[in-house]
Amino acid sequence: MVMEVPTKPWKVPDLRQRDVRETKITANKTTYYSIDGGAFHQTATQDVTRTDDCVVNENGVLLFHHVPLPHEAVITGAIVYSSEADESWSLYRITIADGTAALVGTADMNVEDITLSNTIVDNTVYAYYLVTSTLDTTDIVWGARVKYVSPS
Repeated sequence: MVMEVPTKPWKVPDLRQRDVRETKITANKTTYYSIDGGAFHQTATQDVTRTDDCVVNENGVLLFHHVPLPHEAVITGAIVYSSEADESWSLYRITIADGTAALVGTADMNVEDITLSNTIVDNTVYAYYLVTSTLDTTDIVWGARVKYVSPS
């Protein structure tokens, strides 16, 4: 913190001063939202084991996770890491008023999608979710990452 030093011995420093370098938010900076595999949820009462990752214990399991991004951020990439390269993931924006889903991006597991659509985050109208394809017994989701540019 940068503080103005008193010039007189009896003068008390102004403790309300703040160092703007500590609070400044840089616009147009690439930022990441990371998701631990154990944070994914199954869509129904299905058998999964959660630790640092999510291990699927039966066939036909869909996993999802809400992705809270800053309003007006621009999504520039996304990836889900898994033991199964032959499965896929999708990032959706869901209209909060009626549940209509629009695809933002999709790719195979362990592949980052940077060719996205609907990329400007609008939290007044939409919520954002990562969803996996149908996973089977012993499939593991290790985690995911969404890359975005901070709003101005």
